[in-house]
Amino acid sequence: MDIVFPEYKGFWPNNTFSKTSLYILEKFTSPVRISKMNDRHFEILTKMSRSSLSYPKFMKLKGLAKNTVGVYQNYHKTSISIYLNNIKIINN
Repeated sequence: MDIVFPEYKGFWPNNTFSKTSLYILEKFTSPVRISKMNDRHFEILTKMSRSSLSYPKFMKLKGLAKNTVGVYQNYHKTSISIYLNNIKIINN
């Protein structure tokens, strides 16, 4: 993520590996897709985060994704998927 979306880690300063954060990475896989999340996604994320993800914070994440300085190539999707699978293994 440091290459693809370096701003992401700073957005979750206390818990980059929270359930909500990992869900976003797994479902949206790229900054472009994160930037296109909609209000329906916000509702899902709010429930998942037990309301700790406010609408302004959601919009900030979308803005960071839209304006990221990161570089995304198709092979990064595979790298992110492997990374997420490793985290799941460690967490279980």
